[in-house]
Amino acid sequence: MSFRTDNRYFLSSLNTRLNPLEPQLRAEVYKKEFQKQMRERIILARRSAVGTLQLTDLYRDLLIVPVRYEVDWVLLSIFFEEEAEHLIQALRLEFEQMDQRLLAGCMLEKGLFLAEIPSHDNSLIKGYLKDFFQRQLQVSDIDWREEDATRNSLITLFQAYIMRTITNQTDQRGMLKSIITHFAKLWFVYYSLPFSSKKATVLLHKLITGYQQIDRALLSLNLLLILNEVNDQLTTLIARIPEFPLFGQRTEIGYFLQDQILLTEGYQIKKRNFFGLLENDSIYFEDLSILSWSQLIDNCNLAPGSAIQVYIKEIFRRHDVFQLPNSVELGAISALYAHVEQFRPVLRKVLDKIIQENYIFF
Repeated sequence: MSFRTDNRYFLSSLNTRLNPLEPQLRAEVYKKEFQKQMRERIILARRSAVGTLQLTDLYRDLLIVPVRYEVDWVLLSIFFEEEAEHLIQALRLEFEQMDQRLLAGCMLEKGLFLAEIPSHDNSLIKGYLKDFFQRQLQVSDIDWREEDATRNSLITLFQAYIMRTITNQTDQRGMLKSIITHFAKLWFVYYSLPFSSKKATVLLHKLITGYQQIDRALLSLNLLLILNEVNDQLTTLIARIPEFPLFGQRTEIGYFLQDQILLTEGYQIKKRNFFGLLENDSIYFEDLSILSWSQLIDNCNLAPGSAIQVYIKEIFRRHDVFQLPNSVELGAISALYAHVEQFRPVLRKVLDKIIQENYIFF
């Protein structure tokens, strides 16, 4: 039985509901009323698909039925399947017959699906990844050839791109998510069978080093938020996603290939350190203006690392615009100030200055 046959009544009700609507409204109604159930049905069908033939038939149905509403989700799922090479070749006719505007609007480039990019190492996927990173990260042929378990030219360029992008005042969020998504596929192709803890440790070490060298005051993009968005997007695909060094907290445990080695302690330490840095610096993207004075002072005293400077900057901002604590807040601050000897020296100095200049008494 095919997906279309097994779900014919559901698909019939979907078409009856959506076909009379204007295109933009169709997409809105689909997302609100049908998307959750559609995806559940597709994922159930994926779990039941046995062998390459059944998997190909499933995706062939999906390209015909819901792809106009789920184009990125379906195409990314094909891309991240282990059998992606076979699927793209076997479904070439369906890709050619699709509305080309759908392909052009996908995160993945349509040349991957229309045989417009040369293969590399007898692989369409590798050819696509090579072409993509050479254009987007200026990876040279030498860099690509040298990247292996011991050489890290591509990783170095990838790290440098991330650091430039998160401190660039021009919002490049979409491109950064695309780069990370493509790098995830590259990782799965080259370093996930078996999982290379050594390569993963090098990747995380370079990211930690690069991140520690940037001026946090210049941060324009929340890297942790972007990584979590990519994580959420990939872990909800039809395809199963294995361990990836740039995935932090997982909503569900990824699968491990049968011959995958255990993750080393060194890798896991680096991963915790990297995500710890990003979590600490999430403060740079919070709206501190909504905090009361007592909350601001308490959070400042407990803040890790350089994050204390963000709170102090907000304290001075309030002082400069005469946004001083009211009587209720003064009472809460007084309770905190009773333990002023436990305050960090830099915070104590700032508070003493504000108290003296504004004749505040407890």
